[in-house]
Amino acid sequence: MPSTLDNIRIGLASLGQAFIPEARGIDAPLSFSDVYGKGLDLFGYGSNTKTGLVVTRDTALQVSTVYGCFRIISDGVATLPMDQMRRVDGVPGPSRPRAAWLDFQLGPWNKIEIVGQIITSLLSDGNAYIATVRDEDGMIMWLDIVDPEKVKPERLSTGEIVYKVNLDNGRTRTVSSMDIHHIRGLMLPGSLEGCSPITYAKETVGLARASTEFGGAFFGNGAIPGSTIEVPGELSLTAAKVIKDTWEQAHRGVGNSGRIAVLTEGARYSKVTLSPEEAQFLQTRSFEVADIARFFGVPLSLLNAEGVVFGDTTAENNTAYVQHTLRPWIERVEAAFTSLLMSEGRPAGNFVQINADGLMRGNLNDRMAAYNSAVTQGIFTINEIRRWEGMPPVEWGNGPISVQVQQGAGGVEDEPAMDEEQLPEEDPDA
Repeated sequence: MPSTLDNIRIGLASLGQAFIPEARGIDAPLSFSDVYGKGLDLFGYGSNTKTGLVVTRDTALQVSTVYGCFRIISDGVATLPMDQMRRVDGVPGPSRPRAAWLDFQLGPWNKIEIVGQIITSLLSDGNAYIATVRDEDGMIMWLDIVDPEKVKPERLSTGEIVYKVNLDNGRTRTVSSMDIHHIRGLMLPGSLEGCSPITYAKETVGLARASTEFGGAFFGNGAIPGSTIEVPGELSLTAAKVIKDTWEQAHRGVGNSGRIAVLTEGARYSKVTLSPEEAQFLQTRSFEVADIARFFGVPLSLLNAEGVVFGDTTAENNTAYVQHTLRPWIERVEAAFTSLLMSEGRPAGNFVQINADGLMRGNLNDRMAAYNSAVTQGIFTINEIRRWEGMPPVEWGNGPISVQVQQGAGGVEDEPAMDEEQLPEEDPDA
């Protein structure tokens, strides 16, 4: 009987991806419909946009705004701290022992690479498929991410959802949700898959690609000069060069700028300008950035583009970025990893949390003012705040401090006067 490691090797060799290798379904030939109709031109020819250009996941990433949106969201989520938590009396705290796979020590990927692939898969295809490698006890050893173009979910007559995976040998393997965990982006009602942002944005991305290619051709092949000197009649190459060199010597440089020019023999000077159609190209390029950013919910300020901002301070902009751009993706990853914890039979109440608090911190003055208010109202303790600021605890900082002003019928009570023994001694050198 093959060992667990033998089974893992078999699975890796057959799928090119790491998920549990035991065959839990049937093998079937891969049909044309299994790979076609994903919204992308998988065969690389023809056109799927009105611009005449093919938009796929790879060609879309050649557009700087698309790549920027992917990078901002993917890196933003992948670099946040993550931990296994549980609630005690409604208060979340670290749960130990922690699942070994959350340390990302085994397998080919670290935490940033795994989470980054998940987010990139969601942003491009609308779906992310997490394959799990488990031991004989069903405990997860490590995770891998399957290319979404190789997976197709299917609902059986029993209501169970299984996944047909396209193997490298041209066949398919049907596996269960124990082998692959499916994360979906925006979904249409009744659909088993998420909506592909690249598919729905293909015309916008196609326009961006077309304008980029037009710009390259315009500046690479247009050869439009800044100005011209028209001379009636025919000129030899030598005469034309003499006129050109003479003009440049007389008017080139800051010191010669604006000098009076005298043209003879019917010569005429003309300034070359862009046509309205050519000038509109620059406006189109600017509009594309905002249009693509709108699909992915990325603030224009993070793309170094002009546009609406969400606040007057960096902290306000960061808060808007976390709440409106990152939070939906963070919660999807949290829910998926929590589900994986539960699939191992861990105690109820355990969950995975991605902490984005660090991104929403204000500047030092704002933080200190907020901390002071929270401490004096007994909301936070000194050591909680010191921990958030990366400082060691103090012995007296574990309990809440509440400064309350007691009011009586006559208003605020006077503080009791200090005894003479309590009064500070006078400094004889003062």
